[in-house]
Amino acid sequence: MQYCEKLMRPIWQTLSKQEKEMILKEIGKQNDMIYQHMETFSCWELETTTAIYTYQDSEFVFVPGDCVTLGWNGFVNGMTERTQKLWQEELEEFYIEDDVETYLKSITSDIRQATIAPMLVERRIMEIGWEIVQEEDVRVQTTFAKEWEKAKTMDCNMMHWANFRAKKTEDGLQLAIYHKVNKKQVCDMIEKEGGFRLPTMDEWEYLASGGKRTLFPWGDDMEPYIVVDKEDDEDDEEYFEIHTKGDLQKPNFFGIVIGDDSYCMELIADGLGAKGGDGGCSCCGGMVMMTYLASSPYYADEIMLKDLLDETNCNGDFEFVRRVKNVIYNEK
Repeated sequence: MQYCEKLMRPIWQTLSKQEKEMILKEIGKQNDMIYQHMETFSCWELETTTAIYTYQDSEFVFVPGDCVTLGWNGFVNGMTERTQKLWQEELEEFYIEDDVETYLKSITSDIRQATIAPMLVERRIMEIGWEIVQEEDVRVQTTFAKEWEKAKTMDCNMMHWANFRAKKTEDGLQLAIYHKVNKKQVCDMIEKEGGFRLPTMDEWEYLASGGKRTLFPWGDDMEPYIVVDKEDDEDDEEYFEIHTKGDLQKPNFFGIVIGDDSYCMELIADGLGAKGGDGGCSCCGGMVMMTYLASSPYYADEIMLKDLLDETNCNGDFEFVRRVKNVIYNEK
């Protein structure tokens, strides 16, 4: 399929600021979005000048298309000796006989060429199944009356039941009721409410990697953005904790926040069914190094995700949606 050349990244990057601004404003008009401003995002040696749009209560950005190589087939710049050692120790602990690189190849996507269309992309993921309600809602006062009474005096940030949730926010206590939903219903809903769809696997990997060939967009090593710290417990037993630095919660080179929380699986239209996380399975299973590998653009553990996903019943705690749509643009 042919796309407007100006909206493809190789040409887009060469356009003047004035021409980009003119096109971005026109894209907003032709796609029923409110143009807010133009902004340039730089991250991990990639840079994109785009626009922030609003649609209802969400922000979107224009992402130029491109012809890229996706997938991972081995180290480009490698890992530090420390990271390599930690990985090898974890593989041995879980009786995995492969060396680190061989194992990582087995759980990342294959190398392939892909043509990505210019898109409008939601900047942050969206919850599914949860309906925000007020305390006056009759269901809160009847069906969830016991839960509501407990929530009134909670001394933690969130209390969670099967179909009811209370969460502390800057604006006070937020209450939500959960409705079971399946993947088809999610797709139908976002298509009906604005003509959106889920990204494909190729599109998601492009959004998270920009086409870079390393395991993570900054390189093959998890550090410095994913940090493993050695700690001692009360019995002086060594253990490791892994955490992210603030950079992962910031917008990337396309202006979106993506791959920043391994607990969050983003539903995709094809392929594995989800990307960006494993629902916290690695973390809860004691696999320290695997915890944030799930956030790699190319993580693709088919066996793990097949066990986690159920298209007939989405999990509103760990499955999320990022809405996208192909750009409509007719030059004036």
